Amino acid sequence: MNSNSSSPSAPFDGVRVDHKLVGSRNGKKLKYKKPAGAPKRFKSSYIFFSTFTHKEIQKKLKEEKQKNPALPAVKTTTIAKMVSKAWKEQSQSE
Repeated sequence: MNSNSSSPSAPFDGVRVDHKLVGSRNGKKLKYKKPAGAPKRFKSSYIFFSTFTHKEIQKKLKEEKQKNPALPAVKTTTIAKMVSKAWKEQSQSE
């Protein structure tokens, strides 16, 4: 029996994801769209780090802004650069 068969009697160990093509064929690329119940990609260690560090930096800058209202507002892109710099400065063991 073919393992790619869609018959209900075929053995299957995981989550079956049927992708659908979305888009037009008028010179544009067709994209695959995941169904609503499909599993998401895993998060990398950088994503976990950036989420945690971004909140810390934002909190620290907010406290500094409260102490000195004359400070300019900090953009999210600036905070992202600070997170990236902190990531690069970390040692491998951390």
